Order: sequence, then structure tokens, then C-alpha cells
Amino acid sequence: MNRQTATIALLGWMLCLPVTGRTAVIDVMVVFEQTAFVQSSNRQAEAAAITANANNALAASGLGGHLYNLKYVHTLPVLFASNPSTRDSQTFSAMGADPQINQLRDQQAADLVVMVSEYLIDDQTGNTHCGAANIPHSTAVHIALRNTYFRAVLQRGCLGPATSHIPPHELGHLLSADHELTADPSPGIPVRDNHPHWSGDISTLMVTGTSVCPATCNIQNFYSDPQANYPGSNPPIPRSHSYDRNNRRVINAAFPVVAAYRPEPPPPATLLAPTCALEFVGCSNGKRRYLISWYQNDSQPFPVADADYSINGGSTWYDLYGGLDACVPIVPATLWHVRARIRSAWGDSGYCTIQIQAGSCSGGDL
Repeated sequence: MNRQTATIALLGWMLCLPVTGRTAVIDVMVVFEQTAFVQSSNRQAEAAAITANANNALAASGLGGHLYNLKYVHTLPVLFASNPSTRDSQTFSAMGADPQINQLRDQQAADLVVMVSEYLIDDQTGNTHCGAANIPHSTAVHIALRNTYFRAVLQRGCLGPATSHIPPHELGHLLSADHELTADPSPGIPVRDNHPHWSGDISTLMVTGTSVCPATCNIQNFYSDPQANYPGSNPPIPRSHSYDRNNRRVINAAFPVVAAYRPEPPPPATLLAPTCALEFVGCSNGKRRYLISWYQNDSQPFPVADADYSINGGSTWYDLYGGLDACVPIVPATLWHVRARIRSAWGDSGYCTIQIQAGSCSGGDL
């Protein structure tokens, strides 16, 4: 393979890289702790509801260009059983220590992991609650944390239609969406850009019981966004002030970053067989001298040439060449059969074959 051919092949591969602005897909793996595994009558359906509800919230918030993909549902219970006093920290500790989860997450290239638990107690309040997210605030864009964090836990009893906002709420945390806290001294003053919004008895998704939203707050399936209104509000009520509490912006920025945390391994590819070529280049010690070349015919990356020769018609092959270049000078003393292929991380191509006749030279040596 000449240098130009190799360069063109690599350029062709580079031109096939993903283009920014396309749909970002976050792959989600769902596991069940032992108690929830036994209590669930349809684990696949409950897992599917998690990503379906989260995708509904994205679409309703104008983020339909991003998607959660239910990549895998663990078919066995993890090595942990919840009970009525199980706390968030215990669940997250069990997730981190379970070898099945870590191995499966690697195998499935899952960006996020969600555990379904039968029982769940808030670490801070000691009260039963529906979910928690294991990531410090505002760190969704820190790729170094992907192996430790980006895990959520959901109580199985909170996966029904009446609590369909729970999955997008907890997954929103994994994308740096935050609560509005009662400690915020002046909610009307811009303090950061990822607060929920409430007005009267309606609120956006990231509101929580610790917020200033009243207990009767009607949580809507939207993230805060100053450019959109609550549906049916008359007069129109924006889903955020113009200067802060904009979770839509946070999620839109973080989504493609988190989606790239655990990229898929290269898909299997079938390489095309190279094209063999033979060029007479003069004489050497009175024998014909040839240059054998083989050219890669596609644009897969990391090509390595591999060639063999045979002097008995192919019954026995001997190594001729292996390396990055793919041109070999030979001076055969007898009829040669040569086969060549391209080897790469994407697999091995088929062989091209060529016959080379021995012969004497009448010209001068090179």
C-alpha cells in the first residue's frame, strides 16, 4: 500500500465521525435489588416505564432531540436486599460494591445505572421517599466521575402513572438539574441557572418537598424554561423567570456529554479484500525483480498489511511480510504464489492473490 492510499483511507474514516448536533442517546441499565426483584411481576415493563417517562419529559420540554435508551435490564437480582429501613447511602454502596453491576455496565456500555428498590429512606430526613441520585450537584460534565457516580435509585412503588415524574426528576439530577431550596435567600434574584419553577399550585419537574413549593403543588412533566408556558395557563404562565431557574438549558448542555461517557465499541465490519499489483522494476543478479503492492479498498482505520508466499501452489504458505507498509520487492527463483490481506481492529479482510513468474534478465542490475 503506498503512502497516498493509506492517507486517503484514514481521511475517509475521519469523515465518518459523528457530527455534532445529531440526537444524543444516553444508554440506561436497570437492575433490581433482591426484594424488588421478587415483588415485581413484570420487571421489563417497570424498567421500560423509567426511560419512557423520562423521554416523555424530554419531549414535552422541547428536548426531543435527546433520548434515553433502555440498554439492558438485569435478569437476576443484585446481591443486595432492601428492607423498610434501607437508606439511600446503603443502596448506593450496594450498587458500587456489586461486581455484577460493574461488569454488566462495562459490557453494556451503559452511561447511567438505575436500581429499583422496594424500600427507600432519605438519608437526611429519615422519611420514605421515591428516589435519589448519586452525583454531587453540578458535576454532570465531569467525565472523571463516570465510574463512581451517575447512578440513581427509584422506589418500585413510585413507578406508576401517578408518579411518572419521578424517573425524569432523578435522571435530571444526573444531568445537573437541581432543586430550589428553601435556603435560597431570595428566589427571585438570579443565583444559578438550574432551578425548577413554581407558580401558585403548579411547578416544573425538579421541585421537591424541601422547596418553597407547597405540599399541594401540581408537578408538571416539564423542566423549567423561560421560553415556554405551562399548558392551559390563562393568562400564560412562563415555566421560569427570564433570568434563572432554567433546567432545560442545563439538561440540553449536559446530555451529549453524558451520552459519550461510555461509547459503544466499534461495530463489526467486513473489510474488503485489497487489490494486488505487480510491477517489474529491473534486474538483480541476473533475475527479474518485482515490486508487489496491495491497496486497501475501504476506509476502516488502523490497517496492517499481512502477506504470505507459496512455492508449491498454495499447499504451504510462508510469511512474506507484516507491517504498516504494503510494498515488498522480491527476486523469485521459481514460480511464486502471493496472497495479501489487511488486518485491523475492525477485523481481517479476505486475501488478494497473484502469481509471479521467475525469469532471467538481459538488462543490467539495479
